[in-house]
Amino acid sequence: ERFKTERLHSKTMRKTFRSPASVNRELATLSGIFRLAIEYDELEANPCRKVQFLQEKNSRERYLTFEEEAKLIEQLQGCREHLRPIVICALYTGMRRGELLRLRWSKVDFEREIITVTETKTNRDRTVPMESIVNDVLRELKVWGSHPEDFVFPSHYTGSSFKDISRSFKTACKEAGIHDFRFHDHGIPSQAVLWTRALMWSRLKSCWATEASSPRCATCTRTIRANGRQSQS
Repeated sequence: ERFKTERLHSKTMRKTFRSPASVNRELATLSGIFRLAIEYDELEANPCRKVQFLQEKNSRERYLTFEEEAKLIEQLQGCREHLRPIVICALYTGMRRGELLRLRWSKVDFEREIITVTETKTNRDRTVPMESIVNDVLRELKVWGSHPEDFVFPSHYTGSSFKDISRSFKTACKEAGIHDFRFHDHGIPSQAVLWTRALMWSRLKSCWATEASSPRCATCTRTIRANGRQSQS
């Protein structure tokens, strides 16, 4: 308990306080070390076993408005031009930063208008529907003869995937006058895509009764169910 309290109220190297989630991750790691020591007969009991995790309150519901989205896209020019397709796809798919940077052409299906996301945070593959704007942006990027295993968003300097785009994105947001918004691992869906998915939900509800008899409807339904739950009203 003392370790938990000290970590929560002490500052990091960046002079910021740790979140309850960060302390919980540290506590879980420490507990794992003790469990391993028990397996090797170095300890008899795990002192972390009865320590309660802190309550986490890290949820953020910050979405771009139509006006903010337009201002942000306007800033993605010149030296930040490479961010434009990445940000547009993030806004209109809700995919996480890492998922986009690792995306390969073999996972983009223009015929079915879906993106298959692998290596997810939950270790479970999922499909994401492509809005028309995403479809157009990706078609512009795809060069004839591109290998299926090529990255969709490669670095022009290394040819490999980008390692990080946080600094450029933060600067673009600052110049666009957008505050308290970051390109985090949870993705950055905009207000536009949330409204679009809500509309898709309402249309699909009338189709669910025929799901078993309609393969096309079944496929579409599974896609929206997997990716649009947060937009259900």
